[in-house]
Amino acid sequence: MITLFIFKSNARGMQYGMGTYIRELTGSLLSCPEIKIYVVTYHNSRFKEFNVEALTQRYFEINIPTPKLSLLQNSRNEIRYARAVANLLADTISENEEIIFHMNYINDLPILKILKERYVYPVISVVHFFQWEQLFNGNK
Repeated sequence: MITLFIFKSNARGMQYGMGTYIRELTGSLLSCPEIKIYVVTYHNSRFKEFNVEALTQRYFEINIPTPKLSLLQNSRNEIRYARAVANLLADTISENEEIIFHMNYINDLPILKILKERYVYPVISVVHFFQWEQLFNGNK
């Protein structure tokens, strides 16, 4: 069985197409009985604690909250948060399964680097938009 970890940030882009992409991808892949899906939402301000919810036997949502002291957005804090994300996922990532990590946001890079240090599983990275597009106000 293939286990797919789909990473999504609680970023503004989730309201402008990435969220739809992830919903459509997840819905399509659930029609394949040999795929198990974990949607990992990090920097999730809706949750105060790490949470794993089984929606079906093959579909899970993992919610990782934003750190309480996220005032300083520097690379050291991003790396610390990425390590925390990888540590929280460690029990879910089994060494015996065929795992694929699917990244969807440019800020996934610190998490991706930590995961690649620890695991040899393949990564799919999708570019949905360019960083400069964040300067504009949505789809106006």
